[in-house]
Amino acid sequence: MDVRLPIAETVPPADALILAIHAGDALRVRELVEAEPRRLHHHVPMGAPGVAGGEELWLPLHHAAALGDAAIVALLLEAGAHPDARTRAATPDRARATALHFAAAGGHAAAVGLLLDADAEPNVLDAHGTTPLAASDSAEVIDRLHAAGADPRAGAA
Repeated sequence: MDVRLPIAETVPPADALILAIHAGDALRVRELVEAEPRRLHHHVPMGAPGVAGGEELWLPLHHAAALGDAAIVALLLEAGAHPDARTRAATPDRARATALHFAAAGGHAAAVGLLLDADAEPNVLDAHGTTPLAASDSAEVIDRLHAAGADPRAGAA
């Protein structure tokens, strides 16, 4: 049974990729990325298409990490997504988070592990001076970040 969301031809290509990520449709994500690899590097408004997302712009990897979809995180990394790519925003104080921040904050240990295996920087700071370690309250995520060299003293004072 095909459970993919129907993606109209009128949906912009980057939004089609985000819709597929939010649907958890790894096959469709792979198809879209293989057809147009530059989609990996296109920032789109945060949240699913059609959902208010404010001024912050996320990459596909940010969406997959925030959802904790390890299969799609792995697929995007394998396709060339940069693990330390940052969000963008019209206001600088809202930008600069990475996929590792989102996966850690969501307690998504498998996604955190994949990002760290892809050499994501465990002590990266967002615009607020927050590290992925400070963003997480998951013991498993915290253990993985410590094992990768996360410094509890890094970040905002």
